[in-house]
Amino acid sequence: MYNIEQYLYPQQPQYIELYNQYIQYGNAFIKNKKVLFLGLCRDVEDIIESNLSKISKLGEKFQEYKIILFENDSKDKTNSIIKNLAINNPNIHLISQTLNRQKYGPCQDKQRIIALAEYRNLLKKYAKEHHINYDYVIVIDTDFLDFSINGVINSFGYFATNSNIGAIAGNSFTMNPCFHNNKSSLWNYDSWAYREYWWNNWQIESFNELLNYDRMVWFGYYIPPVGLPPKQVNSAFGGACIYDSKYYFSNVDYSSFDCEHVCFHYNLYVNNPNFQLFINPSQIMLLKK
Repeated sequence: MYNIEQYLYPQQPQYIELYNQYIQYGNAFIKNKKVLFLGLCRDVEDIIESNLSKISKLGEKFQEYKIILFENDSKDKTNSIIKNLAINNPNIHLISQTLNRQKYGPCQDKQRIIALAEYRNLLKKYAKEHHINYDYVIVIDTDFLDFSINGVINSFGYFATNSNIGAIAGNSFTMNPCFHNNKSSLWNYDSWAYREYWWNNWQIESFNELLNYDRMVWFGYYIPPVGLPPKQVNSAFGGACIYDSKYYFSNVDYSSFDCEHVCFHYNLYVNNPNFQLFINPSQIMLLKK
């Protein structure tokens, strides 16, 4: 069993009290809130049952929750496992399609992004048609090894105390051999979805012979302390992003001119002048490499 909190629980005393305080705010806030979890899944038979159990454990802290999943073209038992889980848990709903599409890895391939945007828009459309009265939407990766439930609740503590927040993203990590001794270390994974005060994709830009490298390589080493307050950015994801449903259900779709999360957040900003997105160091997830 993996436990992301054992690596990143507040190590610095000045943040522990603040971290716990916002968990208290969050727990009180979500008791009368309804939340949707939306996720994509494919060929995850080895982890999907335990991961849906963890998501459900978080969902049970809310007044109501639903987990809506889109699955396509799995070669393993992912589809049947989810269907069986849904028999015993009516809060789980599966949308499954056979599209005969290739499986992409974690790459910036244009066809992959077109497909991901299509799937996320399909989930968004279904959620809006059937659950528009829900208060919050959490778009979440389903192939995690672990995530911090308290970290998500900490984020809701900030929603509770700041009505200007439209969305809160997190940080997702893998275990990578990052240094010369090849010992595995935490690596902040989701650099592509991260845009701090810029919108353009720094990872594909090459300005001259001295700036011809991945200008986001620093992000992997960026591990902000758990308990530090969220900061506003243009875009982030980090394995899960919580949206106030009034923004998520606005007339904005995912598109594919960049990372689909970046496109969605850009479209939200353009169409909703008051939208603000934050990234919370306490909202943490450990991913499969």
